[in-house]
Amino acid sequence: MRSKGHSPLSHFSHFVNQFRSLPRDYIARRRRSRRITNIIMITVLSFLVAALIVYASNPKAFSAAAR
Repeated sequence: MRSKGHSPLSHFSHFVNQFRSLPRDYIARRRRSRRITNIIMITVLSFLVAALIVYASNPKAFSAAAR
């Protein structure tokens, strides 16, 4: 016999209610910090790839002093 009030989804609904009870600015702060981190990582990786491409292409071959 099952006890009243315990359904298979009661644990999940408890988790959802606990998530909803978090302060809204906590969630916004996490989003903001994740967005800033992503922007910084993309910028740094882009510069690294660009530097690698320039280094691999041997920029001395493009100098005007090679007349």
